[in-house]
Amino acid sequence: MLSQTSQHALRALGYIASVEQGKRVGSAAIARASDVPHGFLLKILNTMTVRGILLSTRGVGGGFQLARPAENISMYEIVTTFENLSRTTPGLLGGVPPESPDLRAMDSTIRRQFDELLHFLRTTTLDAFSLEDFNRHLHPEAGRDDTTNTEDTD
Repeated sequence: MLSQTSQHALRALGYIASVEQGKRVGSAAIARASDVPHGFLLKILNTMTVRGILLSTRGVGGGFQLARPAENISMYEIVTTFENLSRTTPGLLGGVPPESPDLRAMDSTIRRQFDELLHFLRTTTLDAFSLEDFNRHLHPEAGRDDTTNTEDTD
């Protein structure tokens, strides 16, 4: 449902939020940690800086940091930097009610799920992220115990 740009932005800002408050993080470190291509990430970070969500400092010791506390930055604010969700018309037929009862039921489900997504984005802030969550999501193999054999040998 969300564009790749929005997904990258959420991961990058989530990573920045998971770092010690007030500490600047370099773009290369953000790109590695959030698994976002560096060149693409720079465009995202610049946009977020222009929007006042991030602060950017150049030079030695420079990097990016949140412009305000993570609990004051919603996922909705980040996503709507790149997507106009208010103009998105959820549903199967772009707002036109389907004639078929089956299609109406599916359309209703899609609309309800879209409303739930909007609610989640509006009520979830960056302080919900943790560095452990990112590591677990981006590197799931690191959390696996490879010493356990789950295959039957009989």
